[in-house]
Amino acid sequence: MTSMSRYSRNNETSITLPEIDVKKLLYKFERLADIKLPRTIIETSIIPEQDLLYMKFQEPQTTEIGDLLHPDIHIFHDEKTSKTTAIEILNYKKYIT
Repeated sequence: MTSMSRYSRNNETSITLPEIDVKKLLYKFERLADIKLPRTIIETSIIPEQDLLYMKFQEPQTTEIGDLLHPDIHIFHDEKTSKTTAIEILNYKKYIT
């Protein structure tokens, strides 16, 4: 894993992954979407320019299906097992403050 650092772009300071309280975020997303999310995360990506946070919980065994649960929350699940495989959060910055 590469180290991440805080950087500034267009006079806006970005939050880096190590600074995010993931447990707190998962709890917020569970409340917003009325779902229970896995606690094991195998991959996390942040795209600051798009205000996007992606968390992968497990690899799908078959086709991965996505559903919009909230205007900012897309959840992905395995088509065969129905297990939650990932979550994608749009406008994530408003949830970390």
